[in-house]
Amino acid sequence: MDPKLIVEIINVPENFDKEKLNDLNNSGISISYANSYINNTKNPIKQHIDYFIIIEDQLSLMEVFEIITSIRKNEQGLIFLLVEPEHEQQKLFYLKIGADIIVKIDETWEVLKYMMLNLGRQKIYEKTILTKNNQLVLNDYNLSVTIAGEEVFLTKNEFRLLRLLNKTPNITISYREINEYLWNKKDSTQVANIANIVFNLRDKLKQIEGADHYLVTVRSKGYMLNISEKSKERL
Repeated sequence: MDPKLIVEIINVPENFDKEKLNDLNNSGISISYANSYINNTKNPIKQHIDYFIIIEDQLSLMEVFEIITSIRKNEQGLIFLLVEPEHEQQKLFYLKIGADIIVKIDETWEVLKYMMLNLGRQKIYEKTILTKNNQLVLNDYNLSVTIAGEEVFLTKNEFRLLRLLNKTPNITISYREINEYLWNKKDSTQVANIANIVFNLRDKLKQIEGADHYLVTVRSKGYMLNISEKSKERL
């Protein structure tokens, strides 16, 4: 049996016909609901989300901007934005800030359903990029790391930081190098932001027994991925 596509629907109006959404749930698509995504960044990611559906209804332009940019910062799932017909002139703005597909809110859900199913079918045939060493497996498709057979889902920046450190294990990567890699900035190093990403990443790795030793802080310099024979014995 093929796995269901995971869809999170954001800002569902109280008077919205949820029967339309239940039809999605019965067609190989598993749906959940959220009032907003902005605060979700503080919570551990428990599963990879394939699609986000944002219903523009009564959201301001700034609220839509904040939701989309928050998702883009942490996730790789496609973003569908459902808009009122009179707001279509804002389509270019929404595309520029990260929405992938703009759909009129009165479009038939059959159209939306088959768009997602067809895109999901393409994903199945895409080659998943796996980066492996003798202890970690990094999966670019769902932003996860697997250690000793246990998979943990990461945010976009957590995953990218781990991938950077994994390129040269046991070698310190400086704050400046991390800063340039994550944000493409050379002028100001965001040490506090990097430390926050590392803190959250360590917290997630603690879910796997024996994996809390991987991220090493090199005082005043940066961070290192600790891959050693001793580490292998612990796993």
